[in-house]
Amino acid sequence: MVSLGKHHTGIVSESGDLMMCGAGGDGRLGLGDEGDRTTPTLIDPALLGHDAVLIVDCGAEHTAVLTEAGGRVLTFGAGENGQLGHGEWQRRMVPTQVPAAWFNDERIVMLATGGSHTVALSEEGHVFTWGYGGYGRLGHNDEEDQLAPRQVEAGRFGGETVVFVAAGGGHTVAVTAGGRLYTWGYGDHGQLGHGD
Repeated sequence: MVSLGKHHTGIVSESGDLMMCGAGGDGRLGLGDEGDRTTPTLIDPALLGHDAVLIVDCGAEHTAVLTEAGGRVLTFGAGENGQLGHGEWQRRMVPTQVPAAWFNDERIVMLATGGSHTVALSEEGHVFTWGYGGYGRLGHNDEEDQLAPRQVEAGRFGGETVVFVAAGGGHTVAVTAGGRLYTWGYGDHGQLGHGD
């Protein structure tokens, strides 16, 4: 698979290796420095616990990774809005695990990164969001930044299980098992699809 950020790219090989290229500012490539890479560069598997990568998702200036066997979430890059989910605003130069306890010890099966926020979906169909809260993009009925994953109230999805999530620059989308589409966040260009 491949994922595109604002100025960086993440690539997962068939064997689960993670390679990054592009702009390295704030450590968004996870290679331990801020240097740019003009060709795909392998992240040391030891930094990922020698666990194959299942998903990489690149935000504007940060990256989120989901491992296959352990179902672990790791993030790196810019953290000034809490989008890394480590309970602070600091950037991370290499992949750093988000504590599983912050997901209620539920296995994460999908990740999405936006401009300055991150979304995770658990096997139980629960949605967790964190990072910049402007325009309500986190789905918590406020504009507060969240420095660690916080579950979106399940009742907001009509009691249905969520099966897919995606994130844009300032908005978020979820799809339920019943095929219902939910959108929230910044909508000044009609990207939420609500006719306004």
